[in-house]
Amino acid sequence: MTDINYTITFFSDWNCGSGLSAGSESDSQVKKNKDGLPYLPGRTTKGLLRDAARDLFEGDSDSDKFIEACFGQKKAEFDSGKPLSPFFFSNSEFTPDIANYFISHPVETRKLFRNIPSTSIDEETGVAKKEFLRTMEVAIPLTLTGFISNIPDDDVIKMHACLKMVKRLGIKRNRGLGRCQFNIVPSEKGGQP
Repeated sequence: MTDINYTITFFSDWNCGSGLSAGSESDSQVKKNKDGLPYLPGRTTKGLLRDAARDLFEGDSDSDKFIEACFGQKKAEFDSGKPLSPFFFSNSEFTPDIANYFISHPVETRKLFRNIPSTSIDEETGVAKKEFLRTMEVAIPLTLTGFISNIPDDDVIKMHACLKMVKRLGIKRNRGLGRCQFNIVPSEKGGQP
């Protein structure tokens, strides 16, 4: 079994939504940990990589086996009592040094976020529709770290390919937000084969 350590570097503002709003300040907030710092949940990473695996290995006879081993079974198989995948996808967060800096300087944390307004335009008149102004909180471009553990040695190269495939994530990723790149961090237990 192998672990893969990675960084995810954002090249544009991004929002992995929390489903919460901040009243009149923002209609959609960034997901934050207990210290108010942005992070990417492990289950989001898992979903992104599952989609990448389907795109990369569609038509490959071993792809279903790889996807099930890495990302778990379909709901019907899960309900039948088959064992879950042993893989673990961590949350992607700041390194401890950076997190500790922001925890000890909470005023600086505000600089990690900004609000972006948007509105809906009436196609016939070309004018903004009434009561359609929305504001979304975004995190600035930054780098987070995470890991995937318990990967069978035979699946490590495919998982590397899946990580390299992800180029965007989060809300409005088709409109320029969430441009990113996963980079594999070599280590004794994980990283480059």
